[in-house]
Amino acid sequence: MTTTTAALRPEMKGTSTFLPRDFVKTAAGLIFAVVDQSDATERVPCFLRYRTSINGKPEKLSTTEANNLLRQRYPQYLFHCEQRDADMHGVVPEDVTQHLQARARARELLDPRQPTDPFEARVARLLIVLAEAGIPMSSVGVTGSVLAGSHRVDSDIDLVIYETAAFERARSLLPELIHRGMLTALDDATWEDAYRRRGCSLAYQEFRWHEERKHNKAVFEGTKLDLSLVIERTARAREKWRKLGTFRLSAMITEDQASFDYPARLGIDHDRISEVVAFTATYSGQARIGEQIEVSGLLEEASGGTQRIVVGSDREAHGQYIRVIRTARGRL
Repeated sequence: MTTTTAALRPEMKGTSTFLPRDFVKTAAGLIFAVVDQSDATERVPCFLRYRTSINGKPEKLSTTEANNLLRQRYPQYLFHCEQRDADMHGVVPEDVTQHLQARARARELLDPRQPTDPFEARVARLLIVLAEAGIPMSSVGVTGSVLAGSHRVDSDIDLVIYETAAFERARSLLPELIHRGMLTALDDATWEDAYRRRGCSLAYQEFRWHEERKHNKAVFEGTKLDLSLVIERTARAREKWRKLGTFRLSAMITEDQASFDYPARLGIDHDRISEVVAFTATYSGQARIGEQIEVSGLLEEASGGTQRIVVGSDREAHGQYIRVIRTARGRL
């Protein structure tokens, strides 16, 4: 595999924008997935996903393995985020030796001068299919195992799209490309595998019903692909939230424009709680305006008194979920 990005030069530190779905690497060979936008003036909010092995290949870590490794050997990357009122992983800019950018990785894969392995060549062919269908490659990134350099023959292809219009165009294209035979729909075995990997709190049939209508998954040349949306935000003041405990409610969706954003946001009809926020991809795009949902998560309150329910406050989100219990037409 070729180098995805150059090491951060000293003059770059403090000026780069780290976006969700990017990765940052440290001198110790730890590779963290960025989980929130940061301009690198302080810690980069992230989660440890890989550790570089003796042979130089990244090894994927489970949540438990990642937390244990940091506690035992790298406690400097554990901190309490006051803004989220949560214990998180975070890397200070001075420790970032490489910023692996999803957008740059897509450009590299499309460069015919760059050597690629068979799996990378498949990803490049998929990018060309999307480009020929009208998706601007300037809006596309490649993340996941291909960005980290840990992909195998059975890996998924994880694509990021950075503009809402391009993302919606890509979602509308997937069924069309399936109909034309350029992609295929997920079969039962692939859906079951996706469910096992997610560790979702919903029952399998509920999970699949919600996922199939999102149109952000398909299969290309035998490999599952996933689309996700990341919007680059301008700098803004961040509210501080404090956790009030677990909470469950039923409510109607009043706003869904940011339902696929990171984090995903759903406005709800409730006298005290303004929105549901999901930090896990499992529940992005989960519900639409006019639908009734049941949500289980953590109730949070901002300093100004605004309240919200957060789903996916930790990576596993055990016992947390968003499920549609009634569609706008009054049925499931």
